[in-house]
Amino acid sequence: MRSHIQAPTRRRALAALAALVVSVPALLVAAEGDDVDVPGEVVIKTPFEFIKFTVDGKPTWENHEYTERRKTLVVLGLDRTEEHTIVLEVREGGYEPLTITVKPTEFKRAMVRKNGQRVAVYRANKKARFEKTKPAPKDAPGK
Repeated sequence: MRSHIQAPTRRRALAALAALVVSVPALLVAAEGDDVDVPGEVVIKTPFEFIKFTVDGKPTWENHEYTERRKTLVVLGLDRTEEHTIVLEVREGGYEPLTITVKPTEFKRAMVRKNGQRVAVYRANKKARFEKTKPAPKDAPGK
């Protein structure tokens, strides 16, 4: 079946579409830029649900969310120009606390969907691997 669009018209339409596809991402990058005022976020994947955590020694960090069946912790609103220390603790017993350090160079620009719109964010991805606590040594038998 032949198309009803003439060949020259089809070529012009494809050229316009190609120009649009090339220019839209370039406009987004130019509009967003590498602005240091845009806060960063750290995405930490864990094998446990609802991990307790502190950020730079502050136990109550309000900007966070749990995703992916509550096993991924997203810490929002971090200053991308400073190094951050995040201490994770498992709510269940038997695991050592884990300290994660996030350096400013680890934040990478990514496009994500928030509230139905594509938004540029600066994100660092981490994976938490907890060590089991070592059992206390048994006391030597009495003399």
